[in-house]
Amino acid sequence: SMTFPSGLARVACDLVKDPKLHRLMRANRLRVSFEREAIDANGPEKFDASEFVPLANVPDVVWKRSRTAGFPAGRSGRENPTHYANLDEPDANGQTLLDRLRAPADLSVGAFQDYYDDLGHKQNSERGLLPFRVWQFYDKMVEAVGDRWILEFVCAAGILAHYVGDACKVLHGSHLFDGDPSRTQQRTVRKHDGTLESIIERFGKGVHSDYEDRMINEHIDALMGGVEAAVGQQHAMPPVRGGQDAGFAVVELMRRTRNRIDPMALVEAYAGALQGDGDAPEVLWNRFGTATGDATADGCRVLAMLWESAWSEGNGQVIDDDLLDAVPAKELMALYSDQ
Repeated sequence: SMTFPSGLARVACDLVKDPKLHRLMRANRLRVSFEREAIDANGPEKFDASEFVPLANVPDVVWKRSRTAGFPAGRSGRENPTHYANLDEPDANGQTLLDRLRAPADLSVGAFQDYYDDLGHKQNSERGLLPFRVWQFYDKMVEAVGDRWILEFVCAAGILAHYVGDACKVLHGSHLFDGDPSRTQQRTVRKHDGTLESIIERFGKGVHSDYEDRMINEHIDALMGGVEAAVGQQHAMPPVRGGQDAGFAVVELMRRTRNRIDPMALVEAYAGALQGDGDAPEVLWNRFGTATGDATADGCRVLAMLWESAWSEGNGQVIDDDLLDAVPAKELMALYSDQ
């Protein structure tokens, strides 16, 4: 859902308590996100990637595209693993990555490599690394504040919203990201010529797009309205210091999200809706809508906390007020387009 990361970023702009950073993020609200009122009835899937894209949407709209001579900003396959991390698949000893990650010091490239190696996930596309993306962007924000380079700070902060948004969507932290690979289901589908065909596929296949895109898009006003009511005036989270702590804060967000919504329960409910006559996104909303809102509010707070922590760590309180303004969209575009 394009509206989801944008909504997360928009809400987070209001949760920052440092007066200078609050002023800067409010001034750049339409750089990091788009206003919900600006979305027409056709939905927001209309971004022209050759024009400026709100920063929270850059990873999907710009970076997931293929890199071509005509579109040099694309990263396609290299971008995809940064949007998720498989934290819950048991290894041979019944241990998951969440079991292995108990403190910030446990978050290491080696820990992830060992886990994926143990599970036999050898392709880059199977080795999700979302917390390290957050670590990378956090360090870049601190560096930008220290260099007084407001353009780069805003660019990194806005794009970070996308990855924090992914972290509070439960299927981005699970090996059940689009159904249960250990089971199959039989389903009747209508072919192009109108005839019915019985197919066998992965159990719960399709849950990813029906939960994250269809369900969220169809209920975005109720979802974000509930989030805005739930978050309060400030994020009220303790700050982190350093990229490893920032990455671990997002692991903990993913852990809390999983505690709110059991991925297997989501897959089971979806598979049941496919077998019955119910509209699957409606079934999911009725059962998981409230918990999805709670996870989203949590993500908004974490995002604001990460912005604020980086601002403080980079000593943003000494930045001149006259720099705390909207940054030019063209300059942001040049920065996020640069490989």
